[in-house]
Parts: sequence; structure tokens; C-alpha cells
Amino acid sequence: METRVEIQEVSLFPFPMVIKRNGNSVEFDANKIYIAMGKAYESVHGVRDEVLLSNALDGVLFEIQSKNFGEKIGIKSIEKIVELTLMRFDKETARAYIAYRAEHSVYRE
Repeated sequence: METRVEIQEVSLFPFPMVIKRNGNSVEFDANKIYIAMGKAYESVHGVRDEVLLSNALDGVLFEIQSKNFGEKIGIKSIEKIVELTLMRFDKETARAYIAYRAEHSVYRE
């Protein structure tokens, strides 16, 4: 069962639109990042650590805001930020996240 959290995206600047792999632009949705990190964490530890996940998400959102991507950000840039942030919080979860992405990139090609 996926946990959906209420995420307040409070910042001085709006979050950029996300450019998907197919080139379409969609609104930024921090909950998708939270769910992906949660699945990676759970695959390693068998349970969820909501505090760690919330803190990691805060780190991801901070990085996106501080880098000032402008009006659009590519999904690969977001994924890289998630990887680097997870490495600071939980290396095993980061490796699971990276492995999952690598596996799915093979399916897309």
C-alpha cells in the first residue's frame, strides 16, 4: 500500500515544469518522488521510515529550488538529484533506486 503524504511546496519561486522522457511537460509532483524513494527504501529494509523519507524529500526539493533550473527541468535531472540525496541519507536505498531505474531504462529502449 502506497502512502500518500501531504507535501507543502513552500518556496519563493514556483517549481519548474517537468519534461518527461517523451518530451511532454507536466506539473511538478513531489509526491511521485516520495513514493519512488519509499519503494526503494522498503525494498531494502522491508518497512518504511517516514521521517527519513520526509527529510530526504526536503533535501531533494531544496536542491531543485537552489539550482534554479528556470521554468523546466528534465526528469533525468530530478532522478540524479534524488540519487545524490539518497546517498547522503541511506546508501543502500540509493543503490536500490539506481538499480530500479537502470532496469526500467532497459525496458524503455
